[in-house]
Amino acid sequence: MLSEKSLLFGRRDSQIKLDAFDYLESALFVPSYTNEEKAICYGVTGGVAKYLSMIDPEKSLDENIKKLFFRTDGYLYDETRNFLMQEFSDIIFFK
Repeated sequence: MLSEKSLLFGRRDSQIKLDAFDYLESALFVPSYTNEEKAICYGVTGGVAKYLSMIDPEKSLDENIKKLFFRTDGYLYDETRNFLMQEFSDIIFFK
């Protein structure tokens, strides 16, 4: 939205900076997990609310990680690549 190429560029009237949750706040998303699993969950999501909201606390941590990161239809499967492409969109990548 903030890019000059965006259709909405220059139309925002406010902006909120959202910080990631800390470990204790992130742990509240998965109350049934062990402390070790909560730490891993925090590590793989970085405390990002969107990512934490996708964790199904009724499923095991392994199941969630497989579903989100390792299935081609998982939300976080291409997240790193997409993020890097967005950040470096002005650089031409050669295959």
